[in-house]
Amino acid sequence: MQMQMTDNPQYAALTHNKLASNYTSPDVYKKLSIHIDGIGMCWMIDEQNNIIWHNGATGNYNSYVGFDKLMQTGVVILSNLPPDYKISTTIIGVRLLNELRG
Repeated sequence: MQMQMTDNPQYAALTHNKLASNYTSPDVYKKLSIHIDGIGMCWMIDEQNNIIWHNGATGNYNSYVGFDKLMQTGVVILSNLPPDYKISTTIIGVRLLNELRG
């Protein structure tokens, strides 16, 4: 995450450039102000909250990585629970990141 937030190496910054606009976030994300305004190389870009993030799930595992480059704050969550179990790591991650940013 440090590499992504500080753009060191410099090519890491290229992955944060918006390659496509996307204004179709799942309803549960919209209710919680989690936005997918654009998609970069490997990253979702939430322009409204100034967060770059990505999540993933395989079987009974679920993860979230999100950061705010301006504030140099980030969150990583790894879970051994499926993404539909109670609360997803994306929702927990965004909430923690927003709390850390004030």
